[in-house]
Amino acid sequence: MTTALRREGLALFLVVGFLAVIMLGSAAFYVLLNRTLDHDHAQEKRLMTFAIAEAGVSKALASLTVQDGAYTGEADAPLGEGSFTVEVTPAGKTGAYQIVSTATLGPNRHAQGRPHRKGTSIVRIEATAAPAQDGHLHVVRWEECGSW
Repeated sequence: MTTALRREGLALFLVVGFLAVIMLGSAAFYVLLNRTLDHDHAQEKRLMTFAIAEAGVSKALASLTVQDGAYTGEADAPLGEGSFTVEVTPAGKTGAYQIVSTATLGPNRHAQGRPHRKGTSIVRIEATAAPAQDGHLHVVRWEECGSW
């Protein structure tokens, strides 16, 4: 009878050990999946903010062309899930402009039905535009100041 109890005890020990290994593997997989999703959400937020800032530069270029240089920018223009602020100042040579577009993707905004993490993502783009021979403004310098 004692050898039968030892076998049953050994089987119980092996099953509990196997379940512990399965639980540790599941926990490790969960942590890895969570980190991957956080990274993907942060990347999506950066891309959305960059696209909004880029749209601000495009709007400034179009407005400068249409308004014949009278456009000076705008503040907190809503676009998609965020907003942009554009500052336009005359640059060194005639007809050239310094364009600074700052985009903000605010806290608790939703993208495609999924809530973003709290916090604000900001991207700043500095561009210099000058008139070309065809009379249109063309970007001659583009600098992405990053996300901070």
